[in-house]
Amino acid sequence: MADAGAPLVVIFGGANERAVVAFCRSLLRDGVSFRLVARSVRDPLYKTRYRRWIFARRDKELLDADEFRQILLRIQAAFPARRLFIAPSAESINRLLLGMADWLRQHGIHGIAVPERTYLHFSEKEQCLAAAQRAGLTIPQEYPAYEARYLPFVLKPRSEFSAEGERLYPLLVCSPAEFQQHAARYSPALHMLQRYIDGQSFYYLYFRNSGGIAALYQRNLAQQAAGKSIVAAELVECPDSDTDRRLRAMLEETDYCGFIMFEVMRSAGRDYLIEANPRLWGPMQLALENGFAARWLVLGDGCPPEPSKAVLSLGIWRRSRYFWLGGFVGQRRGEMRFFDEPCRVLRRFLWRLPCCDVWFAGDSFRLFLSELRKPDPQR
Repeated sequence: MADAGAPLVVIFGGANERAVVAFCRSLLRDGVSFRLVARSVRDPLYKTRYRRWIFARRDKELLDADEFRQILLRIQAAFPARRLFIAPSAESINRLLLGMADWLRQHGIHGIAVPERTYLHFSEKEQCLAAAQRAGLTIPQEYPAYEARYLPFVLKPRSEFSAEGERLYPLLVCSPAEFQQHAARYSPALHMLQRYIDGQSFYYLYFRNSGGIAALYQRNLAQQAAGKSIVAAELVECPDSDTDRRLRAMLEETDYCGFIMFEVMRSAGRDYLIEANPRLWGPMQLALENGFAARWLVLGDGCPPEPSKAVLSLGIWRRSRYFWLGGFVGQRRGEMRFFDEPCRVLRRFLWRLPCCDVWFAGDSFRLFLSELRKPDPQR
């Protein structure tokens, strides 16, 4: 059989859909087969061309290991000659898969490519920042107590999840009103109290395996309120070779394998490591259209990650910028974070919308229109 032994990538949706669709596009360009698992009938994937690759839909709203096992066994039964690889699509899904590592191994399914200890080394913020310090990187100053004299500061979770399984997010505390509002949420056991770094945000993007390492770098231009998703960015040359060298050394030291993103903030001439995401990241389209390839997920041991050709819009323009117009909808402009003058950002991107917007494309235009219909609060 022609497909015997060929890889089949399984992607669980329901979160991080911009990265999921970008991953599908890259797999399709390179002829790598994949199947999707939707979260529900409301999954945004149904508003894209990739709905035809949806194999199953989860019945349970909450993540359930038994349901994941059943779905994976159904996919194995439908494609018995294929080697299954699961894409690291979102943090909560990855944590579930790490807990299923023994079961996945027994059934010949390739799950998260690193052991749980290595994954948490980067995903857990306190562990990652401690490792960064040991590697000689600068991290934001930590304050000893929840006191107004330290404003502005960030309440950064020590771990991604609480002991009860609740997802924890960083909280930006800038004003006396926010200080009072968040005082009840602060717990020294759950949060680090860090200095707020105001400056330019960069993403250092890597893929590493036993065959080598590939890297790209992006400058972030606009971000949703409360430090959420990046909505505008552009490719740049390596912002700092020393930072790049130390981050690569962290990956080598732990024998990390897979995709990973580090956020670095530059302020007053100093670079600060903020966090790492050892999984697919929201604006991943920028990397996957400029040399990175989703097919690297299924490379064999020792095979280097060879860069792909850059994707050209209409066969002319290199898509070296990223924009998510739908990410502006529902945002109060005064609460968003711009790393450049807001009107300049919008002018640079809106006139070339088809060349850079993640959803302004034939395979996702319905989703593009759907997001623009969301209610927009007062600015």
